[in-house]
Amino acid sequence: MESGAQNLTEVEGKLLEIISPEYMSSLIKFLGIIRKLDELGVLDTLNDLLEPEVVGELMSTLITTNSTYLMSNMDDAMGAMAKLLDAFREASNAAANDNRSVILLLTELLTDEDAKRGLRFLNALLRSLGRRLR
Repeated sequence: MESGAQNLTEVEGKLLEIISPEYMSSLIKFLGIIRKLDELGVLDTLNDLLEPEVVGELMSTLITTNSTYLMSNMDDAMGAMAKLLDAFREASNAAANDNRSVILLLTELLTDEDAKRGLRFLNALLRSLGRRLR
C-alpha cells in the first residue's frame, strides 16, 4: 500500500511541477471526466475501435466513391434536401385543406405553370431513375 501511495505522491509532485496552480481545477475536472468515461466503458470501446483491423474496416466502409462524391457535393445535397423538405411541408398543408375534385386538380396540373414545371421535373426524375434501375 505504501508503494502505491508513494507513487501517487510522486505523480502529484510531477503534475504540480508541470501545471501551474491556476490550471489544477481544470485538470481535476478533466481527470474526472476521464474517470467517468472509463467507468462507463467508453475508454475500452474507444481502445477497441483503434485496433488496426477495425480502423481499416471502417475506412474501407466510409471511403468509397459514393461517400467521397457525397462529401464533395454536401452543400448542394443539403440545399436540395432543404428545398424538398419545404416543398413536402407546403404540399402536405395544401393537400390537407384541398377539397377540389380530381378533375379540377387535373385541369390545374395542365394549366398552372408551377404544376407543369413540377410535372416536367417528376417526368425527368422518373426517367433518370428508370435508367439507373436497368
